[in-house]
Parts: sequence; C-alpha cells; structure tokens
Amino acid sequence: MKLPVLDWIIILVYLAVSLIVGFYFSKRALRSVDDYFVSGRVLPWWLAGMSMIASAFAIDTPLGITGLVAKDGIPGVWYAWSFALGGAGALGAFVFASLLRRSEIITTAELIELRYDGRSAAFLRGFKGVYFGIFANAVTLGWIIKAVWIISAVVAPEINRHLLIGAILLITLTYTAASGLWGIAATDLIQFLIGSIGSIALGVLAWNHIGGIENIIAGFVSRYGANPAAGRLSFF
Repeated sequence: MKLPVLDWIIILVYLAVSLIVGFYFSKRALRSVDDYFVSGRVLPWWLAGMSMIASAFAIDTPLGITGLVAKDGIPGVWYAWSFALGGAGALGAFVFASLLRRSEIITTAELIELRYDGRSAAFLRGFKGVYFGIFANAVTLGWIIKAVWIISAVVAPEINRHLLIGAILLITLTYTAASGLWGIAATDLIQFLIGSIGSIALGVLAWNHIGGIENIIAGFVSRYGANPAAGRLSFF
C-alpha cells in the first residue's frame, strides 16, 4: 500500500495545525503551574470529556479492539468498555471529579500527601512515582509506538520507520511541552472531530460494502456455525 499525495498533504496539514495550536496556547499555559498542568482549573466539561474520548482514538486502540472483536465478537469489546464504565472512566468522573477539583491537587502523589502522613505515605508516594512514572508509562508508550511501527509499514513502506516515528514523537513533544494541558485539550478536540467523522464514514462505507446485517449474519454463520455466531453477535 502506498498513500497518494493528497493523503500526505492532509497528514502534513494536520501536524502543522497541531503545532500552531500548541504555540497559540503556550502564552496562556505559562501563566502559572495550574494553567500549564490543569488548564487553570477552568476547562469546560465538554472539552474535558472530548479530550478523554479522543484518547480512545489512539493509534493502538483500533488494532486492539479489532483483535478483541475478531477473537470474541461483540462481547470482546466489554473488555474495553469495563474501563470506560469503571473507576477509571465515567464512574470515576462522576464520583471523584468534584472531590479532586475541590482538593486543588495536580497529581495523585499530592492526594496521597494530603490524605496520609508518615513514612508509609512517603513510601507510597515513591512507589507510585516509580511505578506509574517509569514502568506503567513505559509499557503504555511501548505498545503505542509499536502500533505506529506496524501501521507505518503498511501505509508508508517507502519511508524509514525510525525517522518517521522520531518525527512524530518530536512534533508531539514540541506542541505538548509548549502548551501544557491547554494545547493538549485543543488538539484533542480536533482529533475527536476527525476521529468521529472518520469512524462514522468508515462504518457507513463498510456497511454498504458488506450489504447490511443479513450478510454480516450469514458470514458469521458460514465461518463459525449458527450457535457460535449468535454468541459473537450478542451485545451481552
């Protein structure tokens, strides 16, 4: 597969817009520590929500969700939905967001310092810092970069993948470091709009190409048999 020139123009325009947005918000982000890390605590709820959803459009997510659906059908998606509905997602936002905002903390390490004291609290802060700051983030970045590596081999086989990933990381680091959470939320909004419109368009095209639900069911029955197919297409 080789991307046409128009596709490369769209990609380059998007990257340029991300840099412009990042530098645009840099002055606002540098007003204070709160402005840089938590958008001055005035980020609109809808923008915060769209930013969270845009994170689900990360390059590794389509590969992971596709693998879950291919292995277990629709029920496999509950593996991902469990995080969205649980404490790390919607439930956490509704239950804990107002409390965290009232505490005026920036990091969870500050929450531990606020809530506990003594040597055990110091140990817990240190453990969380090492675990999340090094191990968890390293693993997460590892699989995301791995996804870029896999996809770039398909869409841009003529480009050196080391240089491509290096350029992507440099651009991302530049606009995020320059603008803090303001720039991240703004670029996430752009990603949310692109991802939503693109996903709907792809879904419509795929649906029309397959020929509707009847052909989907027929294909599942042909591949897995009647009962397994029914299980794979069950929402629950």
